[in-house]
Amino acid sequence: MADGRVIEGVYLSTAFDLHALYGHALTPHAGTIRLRHPHEIDDPSAIRFALSWRPADDAFDPYPNLRLAHSIAAGVDSIINCPSLPKDALVARVRDPDQGDMLAGFAAWHVIWHHRNMRHHIVHEAKHEWARLIPSIMKPPRDTPVGILGFGLMGRAIARAVTAMGFPVVAAARSAPAEDVPGVRFESGEGAALRVAEQAAILINVLPLTQETRGLLNLDFFNRMPEGAALIQLGRGEHLVEADLLRALD
Repeated sequence: MADGRVIEGVYLSTAFDLHALYGHALTPHAGTIRLRHPHEIDDPSAIRFALSWRPADDAFDPYPNLRLAHSIAAGVDSIINCPSLPKDALVARVRDPDQGDMLAGFAAWHVIWHHRNMRHHIVHEAKHEWARLIPSIMKPPRDTPVGILGFGLMGRAIARAVTAMGFPVVAAARSAPAEDVPGVRFESGEGAALRVAEQAAILINVLPLTQETRGLLNLDFFNRMPEGAALIQLGRGEHLVEADLLRALD
């Protein structure tokens, strides 16, 4: 800071030792920013921000002057749903194009896995068998719609990767982007996710976790999907009702 004061922060996580992960990156900025573990802090009122991931329910209680809670990743649900988060605190997250591209590659790999029925080949390879699939059961990419639930940074990156391979995309978004996105149609508003599910041969979930999306992937949702459709669940575990998934698979 211009006046020479150090901005005081705290690591808050039940999952990781955040100092071990990020302390080295902050060392060059020690003259302006100082982050410590809760047990190292003498004056909690001096803390202005927290670097956080999956904080405990009471993690923010000791810090009356906290102004910012920063996630270490793109997700912020564990922070905004934390009961002790001050109502006037800002919440920030990471927007990393490389992270989006990495997830897009993972999603594209699964799209190809399902589209080309790679499990069939893996099973027969293990048996040292040559078992060709009947060509007629494999539709070309242009006839295999891919649904994407969520069209933020991750959803956009996945759409770019999937449309580049020739798959048409239908995406559920709060509102359709103002600009046209080549190869992508949009469903928005109430019931958008269900309408996408009804159209998709392969469905990819990258929605954020909210009260509206918690438990979204349930039996009613699965019953709306076309026969033989595949789900690529890249969202939060709380999106999925596992018992309903098992019933749908049966």
